[in-house]
Amino acid sequence: MKTIIFFSNPFGYGPTTTLIHIAESLNKRVNGNIKMVVAGKENGLCKEIFNKSNHSYIKWHDLDERNYEEVKSFLSSFKSPFVVSVLNRFSIKAAHELKLPNILIDFLAWFWDKPSFEYSLADMYLYNSLGKDLSIPNKISYDIPIILGSIPKRIISKKRMILINIGGSKNPLVEGIPIKYLTLLTKIINKLNFASATVYIAGGKEATEFIKKNLDFPDRFIVGSFSHEKFLKLHAACHHFITLSGTNATFMSFSLGIPTTFLLPQLLAHWKLSFILKKETNVDPLMWEDYFDINKKMYSLTEYDVVPYTEKLSQKVINNNKIFSKILTKIQDRLDSKINTSDQTKYIEKLGVNGEDVVSDLIIKKWRL
Repeated sequence: MKTIIFFSNPFGYGPTTTLIHIAESLNKRVNGNIKMVVAGKENGLCKEIFNKSNHSYIKWHDLDERNYEEVKSFLSSFKSPFVVSVLNRFSIKAAHELKLPNILIDFLAWFWDKPSFEYSLADMYLYNSLGKDLSIPNKISYDIPIILGSIPKRIISKKRMILINIGGSKNPLVEGIPIKYLTLLTKIINKLNFASATVYIAGGKEATEFIKKNLDFPDRFIVGSFSHEKFLKLHAACHHFITLSGTNATFMSFSLGIPTTFLLPQLLAHWKLSFILKKETNVDPLMWEDYFDINKKMYSLTEYDVVPYTEKLSQKVINNNKIFSKILTKIQDRLDSKINTSDQTKYIEKLGVNGEDVVSDLIIKKWRL
């Protein structure tokens, strides 16, 4: 039986969620006739996300997915495996060195000023451009639709329900969770008037535990790191979605036609997607530029530099009642308004969805599975 080894990257929920969607689609198409392994840290964010859904057909192997030598050694232990990487440059480099068939999925191609050199080593490069004109060095490449997995049916809750999503709130370039940003977000949640609505707060385990601990009235909210299935049901049922501008959450919300409010960017990827959303839709995301003079060089740096920067900006807002009040008012106004989602729908229709099926078909054809 042929073996596919998957790697993702612990940058929020996106990479591992994308990996799972591809594996699910592929498993259905080959009727389970492929051995699948996901490699990553047993106690890391990727495994936390992996455990949120049931996929017994995939085995997990414990290693540091960002350690080139560990990755290469593991791949060397298999006889002619295939490698699928979601934003993991270490596995692509190792597969290239070992001359193993490999494919890279880069749903952030629109984001990079200069992609990692290792990306150019991939046998096949599958990416999302979001309409941006990109120069792709790989001989075989495809601009694919958005990968969202199964889109749930929109069944709106009878009682008004609001879902607040903070994502994984972790990345491997910065240790721990963004305390200042989450403190600011908690302060905003404490001050918002949700009236009689049921309010869920979802995200990574550490981040949601921090928020729950600092809520003025924690019993007023339902806070948790929910399973993927539970989160999708909540998402499809909510009347309003408040979220960071991560790709998966954003485009699922657009596909479901849900009025969406985008929080201040916490990562550079959030920041750049917010710029695109501001241009392409009427969602009017919260932007740091609306309250501070931002040094433009920040847009070309890495999360290693940007996360500490957004932490400093978060503390400035916490200390400035006038700016805090403006941010609070903008979110409250959106919660209290009837929002037209037609721009969101048009945008996601232009981009297309079901990218996981496109990827699966390309994998099957390329590797004759």
